[in-house]
Amino acid sequence: MNDKNIAIIDIGSNSVRERISSNGKVFFRKVITTQLAKNRQNGILDKVSICRTFEALDLLVKKATDCNAQIFAFATAAVRNASNQGEFCSEFFSRYGITLDVLSGDKEAQIGLLGALDGGDGTVIDVGGASTEIITSVGGQIVYSHSMQEGAVSLTDRCGKNFNEAKDYLSEKIKEFEGVICHKKAVAIGGTANTVAFILSNLTTYDREKTNGFILKKEVLEQKTAELYSLAAEQIEQTYRVEKLRAQVIHSGALLLLNCLNVTKCDKIILTENDNLEGYYMLKTGGK
Repeated sequence: MNDKNIAIIDIGSNSVRERISSNGKVFFRKVITTQLAKNRQNGILDKVSICRTFEALDLLVKKATDCNAQIFAFATAAVRNASNQGEFCSEFFSRYGITLDVLSGDKEAQIGLLGALDGGDGTVIDVGGASTEIITSVGGQIVYSHSMQEGAVSLTDRCGKNFNEAKDYLSEKIKEFEGVICHKKAVAIGGTANTVAFILSNLTTYDREKTNGFILKKEVLEQKTAELYSLAAEQIEQTYRVEKLRAQVIHSGALLLLNCLNVTKCDKIILTENDNLEGYYMLKTGGK
């Protein structure tokens, strides 16, 4: 399948993303922040968030179609945990004629591991919009995997900018990961990790080649998390050139990532741009 144009679409809880490749080489990437998990009530996805997400998906599917690409699409926590999941998937199929693959938490962690470590050993932390995964592989075998149902968007909906409330809440919630097995090689993936790397790299425009491989020390993350909580979203957007909707939730994402470092006892972590988009591509094609 590597000789075809392949489009992978990820419907995440904070953003939708697309990766299109030809002969295994990526020639197009796009991220659109839609916050599908925002304002979810009683497990029901918000109509405005759904509309915003499908507007973005219309653009991504059109791009893939214009490139004559075979399209694979998957969804993560926002859709996985929604009581109106069936309606969302039916609408997706009705619009695009594509069956949406709704990943379990374990499956999401596995493709993140595959994409980040290219099938090798290590620990992967993925802070998403509505869930957070930690997975570890040793000797080619998964020895630990857990998906916690809390992410940057859902934590912001819960606690807003109340630092103490969020810390107290996560001090109990993060105990879900107690007993985690952490490999000496630990990496972080996802929008939170990439945005933190962008902020700390002092870049004027996002460049995945420059943020990929960024080494984040826990003490630095502690300082930056406190600062992000002290700033209004507009200040974060202007000071660090972070896209508006992501600026509204990055403080929560940073605090979640910090809690993951604490529970895994990591004093530093590598931030990588390769994640579940690459992992899903490998899963579907056997390619790299």
